[in-house]
Amino acid sequence: MRSAIQFTGTAPASQSKVWQVQNWPAEWFTEWTLMSRTPVAPPVPQLALKVEVSRTSSTESSYNLTVTNLTAQPVTFEGRYLVLAGDTDPSRHTLAVKVVELAPVS
Repeated sequence: MRSAIQFTGTAPASQSKVWQVQNWPAEWFTEWTLMSRTPVAPPVPQLALKVEVSRTSSTESSYNLTVTNLTAQPVTFEGRYLVLAGDTDPSRHTLAVKVVELAPVS
């Protein structure tokens, strides 16, 4: 298995925004999660995640990660991944991944 923080971002208050992860190895079975870096009291749900994937070539895929902020304040977060299956040998996979922050979703 392989896991890491892929990017950090800030979700605007009470809005959704999309981060696109491009050039991801298509053979990897990947789980995406979020971890808030903005504490709240009392603890309440802060973020929701919707994941969409498309195959962009025989070896690469692209993920659209729609992050919805469930609070009335901006929330900074980490976009984390966990590769559950696939060849993650670093000598065979140099991650040339690009993360693009897209406009808020209306």
